[in-house]
Amino acid sequence: MQIGIYMPTHGVGLRDEEAWFWQNVPAREMRPVEVAQQAERLGYHSVWFGDHVTMPKTTVGAHPTNPDATARRAYPIDVNILDGLVTMGAVAAKTSRIRLAPGVLIAPYRHPLHDARQLAAVDVLSNGRLLVGVGPGWNAEEFAALGVPFAERVPMMLECIEVYKAAWSQDDVEYHGHYYDFAQLSMDPKPARRPRPPLLMGALTPAGGRRAVQCCDGLYTAIQAPTTMCGCSTLLRRRFGKRESGWTGTSPASTCGRSRRRT
Repeated sequence: MQIGIYMPTHGVGLRDEEAWFWQNVPAREMRPVEVAQQAERLGYHSVWFGDHVTMPKTTVGAHPTNPDATARRAYPIDVNILDGLVTMGAVAAKTSRIRLAPGVLIAPYRHPLHDARQLAAVDVLSNGRLLVGVGPGWNAEEFAALGVPFAERVPMMLECIEVYKAAWSQDDVEYHGHYYDFAQLSMDPKPARRPRPPLLMGALTPAGGRRAVQCCDGLYTAIQAPTTMCGCSTLLRRRFGKRESGWTGTSPASTCGRSRRRT
């Protein structure tokens, strides 16, 4: 078994009798580089970084790990958040073995070429130690603040995954989808890890588990047990063999289902 650590760049995760929640930590006390270095010295496999652009002070929906919408708010109203990919670059420069991963990158928040570029840079700087957890997101108010349609987050995420794969493998990067459409682009350097960094689908439902099988190399279930929460252990065994969670799968995955291009 390989064990990773969820980094304190969004605070410290706690659980009471009702729900998971995050306790705010002053930014200067997070010390992600030092935490990662200590994790590496102790033999941990990986360090995982959360992803939020902003945190609305009023949220209606519950965090996906808390099915009870009446449970306490998952994040403090005024929460300190260090950017995950920027922090991963700092950690990459000060470590040598431990793997680095967004847990998870909310794909629809940004243009996928932007994220593909930053992720490739982290993989180059870390000499191929990147894992890419990716998910559709959950906070409708954050989507609204960013001007991204919450109802379309899953098909947008699936196209983002295809764009990542194209950007990391094609010499002349080209993609024609419903949300993203471009051709004849340069995206170099490519990631250090070949054919590309492993992609892990962030999911807590059977539908998310199926998307992991279809589009990615593994499954990331945050603080839940993958086989019990997703109810898809048979699918995972079939896709990843004996590695039920597929945490370190490296086989290229099949192409995601694609929306029809805008006309």
